[in-house]
Amino acid sequence: MAKNTVLDVAYIGRRAYHLLGAYNVNQAQIYNNGFLDAFKTIKGGGESPLVNNLLRLDSRLNAGESPSAMVRRLFASNLTLNSVGGLASSLGTRIQGTQSVTALSANQPFAFIPYPQYSGGFNVLDSNDFSTYNALEVQIERRLTNGISAHLGYTLAKSLDTRSFDPTLTVV
Repeated sequence: MAKNTVLDVAYIGRRAYHLLGAYNVNQAQIYNNGFLDAFKTIKGGGESPLVNNLLRLDSRLNAGESPSAMVRRLFASNLTLNSVGGLASSLGTRIQGTQSVTALSANQPFAFIPYPQYSGGFNVLDSNDFSTYNALEVQIERRLTNGISAHLGYTLAKSLDTRSFDPTLTVV
């Protein structure tokens, strides 16, 4: 390039497909069952017929209190933080005696959780994950007098992956 100057340009690329991954198929449902709209109604101070039906036999209800009002009283932080999934999970996993409250109230044990018998989660392992990394490295070094040199480097990189952790919590 010039006297006592070195330019180094490098490309680094990595890709991996069919990596081991895991996901919880027992996450709370909020879209297909109408709970998202019910959440918005309750948060706005209204009465949700869906929630009132699903929680009508909950033992936490005060005398004369609707299930929607109970949700506002007991789950104010979920409503304030817009934690729709957290509230659905809490309501869907509420056990009273030996059954879920949704099963007791409306005979719908699957109202929020697809597999309520697996309360700790239902993780599925598969090999559908991927990872890609592309980088351009540019370095320029100039050797000055008396053994002194100047070095400048720059890396432009992009990394994409579906999961940045070991899903099985082990080293595979």
